[in-house]
Amino acid sequence: MLLATVFSRHKRKAALLFALADVIVTILSFEAAYQLRVHLPLEKVFFILAPVKALVLGFTLILWVTLGLLLRVYERLETGDPRTALNDSLKQVVAGLLGLVAFLFVEKLDISRAFIALFGLFNLVALIAYRVSARSLSGWLRREFCMIAHF
Repeated sequence: MLLATVFSRHKRKAALLFALADVIVTILSFEAAYQLRVHLPLEKVFFILAPVKALVLGFTLILWVTLGLLLRVYERLETGDPRTALNDSLKQVVAGLLGLVAFLFVEKLDISRAFIALFGLFNLVALIAYRVSARSLSGWLRREFCMIAHF
């Protein structure tokens, strides 16, 4: 029973760290897509006011982590299976983009479709990259948690 509790606690901590990694990757993807879209020589000038940008990014972060939890992505990351990482990332990003587009429609926010596509692409690539490397990360997490548990 004690061993199951220790592993359960470890899995919760690992899931929290993986969710935090999702947040960081999503923020970086969002900003990279934003900067690229701002500098693309398309016919319409693109910018998002700071309060609107904060609203959209905040909603996106909540949506991405919620989807990660609902799809049980964080529970499977420790396996390090590339096929699972690819499949989970694709599901999360597609569902997230659909949710984001619905949010933008409901809020009547006119955001560039090119920006949304760039964000989805950047986020998918970044999520897959870090999730495929999750096996080595989970080994590091285990070592760190074991060291922390001894103190």
